[in-house]
Amino acid sequence: MLSSPLYFLAVWGGCVCWMWPFLICISHIFFNKANTSDKQANFLDLNLSIVNGYVTTKIYEKRDDFNFNIVNFPFLDGDVPRATSYGVYISQLVRFSRACNDVNDFNERNLCITEKLLKQGYRYHKLRKTFCKFYRRYPDLIQKYRCSLKSLLQ
Repeated sequence: MLSSPLYFLAVWGGCVCWMWPFLICISHIFFNKANTSDKQANFLDLNLSIVNGYVTTKIYEKRDDFNFNIVNFPFLDGDVPRATSYGVYISQLVRFSRACNDVNDFNERNLCITEKLLKQGYRYHKLRKTFCKFYRRYPDLIQKYRCSLKSLLQ
């Protein structure tokens, strides 16, 4: 039962009624079991795991599974204004902090995107400044990690 995608959806949605319209057309959908464990599955951009009886979440980035680079963030030398380009970084930090239960998973995703952006010409000091802006604007997302700004920037 734990390996069923419907089980994870029901737990994640928090309500069996939320699943009802989906269950109506279930006979026309084929599910392939892509997960290798009954305790872990990927669903959309989330990796869901059951650890010690608790559901834990972190980001699942399908692009990481490919053996080639995918450019999915704007370059600074393009037509997109710089402020908007750095705003993409904040939006990804918001996404990571909403999805990751553990600060180590959040830091891992942050490090990955920071490396990508630096390779695309983003400035290190500007990314740090943008991270500080994120930290100040979204304290409700960060407080679960019980970390200071200084510890997250290390």
